[in-house]
Amino acid sequence: MVGVWVCIVSALFVAMIGASTSRFVLMIALVLFSIVFGYSARRTWKISKSINQLSETRQSFAQAHNFSFMPIHSDLAGLPIALTHIHDSRDERFWNHIDAGPWQYCDFSYNYYRRTKYGEYRAGTVYYGIAFTKLPRVLPNVFFDSKKARGRQFRFTFSGTQLHSLEGDFDNYFATYFPDDYTIDSMSFITPDVMQAMIAASEYDIEIVGDTLYLYGPLSTDPNDIMLMSQKLNDIKARLLQNIITYRDERLPMSVGRQTVTPTGMVLKKSRFMQILTIVAVVLYVVGRIVVAMSESK
Repeated sequence: MVGVWVCIVSALFVAMIGASTSRFVLMIALVLFSIVFGYSARRTWKISKSINQLSETRQSFAQAHNFSFMPIHSDLAGLPIALTHIHDSRDERFWNHIDAGPWQYCDFSYNYYRRTKYGEYRAGTVYYGIAFTKLPRVLPNVFFDSKKARGRQFRFTFSGTQLHSLEGDFDNYFATYFPDDYTIDSMSFITPDVMQAMIAASEYDIEIVGDTLYLYGPLSTDPNDIMLMSQKLNDIKARLLQNIITYRDERLPMSVGRQTVTPTGMVLKKSRFMQILTIVAVVLYVVGRIVVAMSESK
């Protein structure tokens, strides 16, 4: 589909150039747009081929390790993970679900859209691999945005007031988000040994939501990458378990605080940056149209 649009735009652009310039410029334009079209078409073909082969690869991997496999798992659609709260993400899809018992894995994708004055169009699709495992209790929602994986794509997802600096060189690897008023609580279980395990997994974004620990990484077609991801996930979990056994939310009665946290601690606040940016853009567009209409009426 991308290749078709590139071809159409290329033809129109070349026609415009040909109408007003020399054959030499026309030839240069043809060469440049042929390169763009060829690259786009090849990239789209490679992605489509890899995605089509994923289900077979994942199923073979699961069978080889006696893991449970499901091509599509609708139950996962309700996961309260940060990936489902990305601005303008739609059509979220959880697929190729692998259940290894102590941990699980699934492929995840979503579409993102852009608007023009002519309407809305799908700008592309983003793919992730997700590994996750259950914890024995509910914890505050904490998020570690990897500076290596996709270059901090969550910077506009969470409110900046929740951003915290941690000790050592941890900030070189992650941007850390803790819920408001839960910094001390979070630091009681995100201890230096847990941070070291996270640094070893710094190619992934890391999140704790409720009683589940998640690792998000770029989609890989290599089955060995799933095992490596699960090993790092389990290493972080093992170190967390030593801390969360003694943690309790002192805002709640003792028995309750040993099992869960307050609603404030359960969810990180989302950023309003993109909402404000959208409102400003709409206002500027409307003002611009009014100014044009007034100037034309004179």
